[in-house]
Parts: sequence; structure tokens; C-alpha cells
Amino acid sequence: MNKPCRYSRQISLLIDGELLQDQAHEVRRHMEACSACRQEFGRLQSVDRLLAGIKTIEPSSQFEHGFWKKINAIKEKNRAGWQIQNFVSWAFRPSLAVIAAVTAIFAGIMFVKDIKTPRWNPVELSIASDLEFYRDMDMIDHLDLLENWDEIMSTRESAL
Repeated sequence: MNKPCRYSRQISLLIDGELLQDQAHEVRRHMEACSACRQEFGRLQSVDRLLAGIKTIEPSSQFEHGFWKKINAIKEKNRAGWQIQNFVSWAFRPSLAVIAAVTAIFAGIMFVKDIKTPRWNPVELSIASDLEFYRDMDMIDHLDLLENWDEIMSTRESAL
């Protein structure tokens, strides 16, 4: 891959007349020895000639008036749309504030209110305590087995 010549950027400046006299002389002298820069100079000159040959298009006398008329119509349309949108957004804000306040009050009441545990009637309470008692008894039965574990194991070994 060829490295671009250090003068290649200055060729366009030379064509546009933007270089100082000594810089322009130095670039011209370089182009005598560098064929890549001469080709680039030729290509840029031909593009310049093509662009110079293009006929300038002048807008009609009514163009500016029509242009600003269209711009102002777009501005008015956007302004009218913004006013409606602005009204709609502000019209619902008070009602949203009321809904938020009512929700906050309701939530506060629910959290502050003492939620009472349901009252048990005596029959349900006795059944619940009996169930708890029976569970404890089942555990005690298993403890008896653990206390007699050595005896159970010796009986088992003699049976085998």
C-alpha cells in the first residue's frame, strides 16, 4: 500500500489559490518530480472546470416570499398543536393529583388501622390444641423407641 505524498493535501489549496507564494512555488516544484501529485492536480483541475461550467440557477422573484410563507404556516401549525397538547396535559393534572392524594390517604389508613386477628370459637380452639397435643404425643412415642434402642437392636440381632 502506497503512503500518500505529504504534498497531496496542499494540491487542493494550490488550485484554490489559498497558499502563500513560496508554498505554491514549493508544491509546483514537487509536482515536477512526483507523478502521483501531477495526476491528482490534473483530476482536481478537471473537477474545477466542470463545476465552473455549471450554469448558476437563480430562484424566481416569488421564491423568497413563498418560502417564508411555508415556514410561517409550519410554525403556526406547530404552535396550534402545542397549545392543544399543553391544554390537555394541564387539564388532567388536577384530577391526577386528587387521585394520588386519595390513594395515599387510603393506603395510610390501611397501614395504620389495627388488623385484628380472627376470633376462634371454643370448639375450633380445642380442636387445634388437641391436634397439637397429639403431635407431641406422637413424638413422645418415638422417644420411647429411642430409649429402648439397645434392647430393640439386641432382640433383632438374636432373631437373625
